[in-house]
Amino acid sequence: MYRLIAYIAMKIKFFKTEVAFVNFRTLFFAMFMTCIGFSGCDENNDDDPENGNEEVDNIVSVTGVVLDETSITTNVDGSITLTATILPDNASDKGITWKSSDLSIATVNDGIVTGIAPGKATIAVITKDGNITAECEVSIEGKDLNLVVTNTQEWEEALAAIRYEWCNRSHIIEVRGEVAVPGMGSVTASNGFGSNNTNITVLLRGDGKLYLNSNGSIITIGNEHNLIIDSKVLTLEGKNDNNRSVLYVQNGGVLELNNVIISNNVISVNGHGSGGVHNSGTFTMTGGAIRDNIGRGGFSAGCVCNYYGTFTMTGGTIINNTGVDRGGGVSNLFGTFIMTGGEINDNTGGTEGGGVYIRSGDLDGIATFTMSGGKISGNTVIVNSNWSQFADGGGVSNDGVFTMTGGEISYNSTEIRWLSSGGGVRNGNDIRSSTFIMSGGVIKGNTSVWGGGVYTRTNFIGANLNHFIKSGNSIIYGSDEGTNSNSASTSGHAVYWERWLYVGEQGSNHSLFRNATVGEDEDISTNNISIPPWNQ
Repeated sequence: MYRLIAYIAMKIKFFKTEVAFVNFRTLFFAMFMTCIGFSGCDENNDDDPENGNEEVDNIVSVTGVVLDETSITTNVDGSITLTATILPDNASDKGITWKSSDLSIATVNDGIVTGIAPGKATIAVITKDGNITAECEVSIEGKDLNLVVTNTQEWEEALAAIRYEWCNRSHIIEVRGEVAVPGMGSVTASNGFGSNNTNITVLLRGDGKLYLNSNGSIITIGNEHNLIIDSKVLTLEGKNDNNRSVLYVQNGGVLELNNVIISNNVISVNGHGSGGVHNSGTFTMTGGAIRDNIGRGGFSAGCVCNYYGTFTMTGGTIINNTGVDRGGGVSNLFGTFIMTGGEINDNTGGTEGGGVYIRSGDLDGIATFTMSGGKISGNTVIVNSNWSQFADGGGVSNDGVFTMTGGEISYNSTEIRWLSSGGGVRNGNDIRSSTFIMSGGVIKGNTSVWGGGVYTRTNFIGANLNHFIKSGNSIIYGSDEGTNSNSASTSGHAVYWERWLYVGEQGSNHSLFRNATVGEDEDISTNNISIPPWNQ
């Protein structure tokens, strides 16, 4: 090939008269031969099968696409990002497109979903290779409705705005200053948050005070209504001679107290109800204080009446409330009470349950109280009649199922009457079964006439037996432990275990101590455990 190029160059140089012809003919011939030469003399030709470098088709097809969420929720003007993953990871073409089923509800741009109006839409991602689709349902809620309340009219307008609000969104009421509000009864279509409205969430906050200027509740929480109160300086104040709790939770309602003060609600002499909160739905208390309230009637509490509801206390304080009849702090009627933290202190019950009263019914279901933390302390029972000789359960009066795995019941007391019993815990009822299971926690410093720490009894036959089971690391202090000592003026400093007899009939108590001690160095054979002679 090189000789050919040299020959062409010489011809161009020495035969100038033939340049035009030679150039055309020679250049054409040279290019043709050059192409042939290069293709023939390349020893590493990539297309040569013998060299193992034959060109191969390396395209990897898409087999699927997945989204990181299958359903999401955001607000109008809010946004949330979806992430799509192409399968396999080494697919050649990872191109995708996004689509919304309803652009009037939500749009999507490169995976970013933006709310346009309340409603639902479907967001789809489609692969360019294979048109494979993955979908996510998006729910768009309205913007939070912020309502500032400084007077009675604005309070009524705020409730009306929520009541007639049909889109699914959160509402915020901020209270500023002292605001008088009219009392409320049960939720109807024209009061409260509205009985026709469901899935309503309201956050109540602010640095002011709502106080009642007429009988009723400040707020009644209806079915599928969720009220959250979160403000360390917000106060909800009742009134004298009221006929209803400050807050009333109907069946299906949800109340969450994070921080608030509920105080000074007094149920009238002829009234019936708890002073602070009546709950027939779901009530969670994580902080704040419910204090200085008075409840009356039957089994109502001074502070919280949990009537067929679920009450969970993880923090906060229930303090200085009075239940004229039963349950100075909490009256748990046929419901579920769970205490993991917080304090129930310095409350007064009129007959039984200075701190907590637990009531089951033959036809109304079993009431349960589970205590794994917190403190029930300084509560008392003071009988409100001259003739009664019963003042029972300074800390806890149990006519249901009480399970104690932790926490402290301490320094509670009962008024000194002849049959007063259970300074810390009174377990047992004359006509139905009761169970107290203690596997952790401490009972100390309590006082009564019979059973300073625990009094357990039965007064009936057949299946209605009262059970007291103590095990694990639980401690019930005896009489020689200084300030920790439980004390009984008649018998049973730590525990008094009693069974009553009837003519021709005999009942039975089931009590079991699974460890050898009642308190520190207190053997169960000492007089800290008292078993009447007719039981032995």
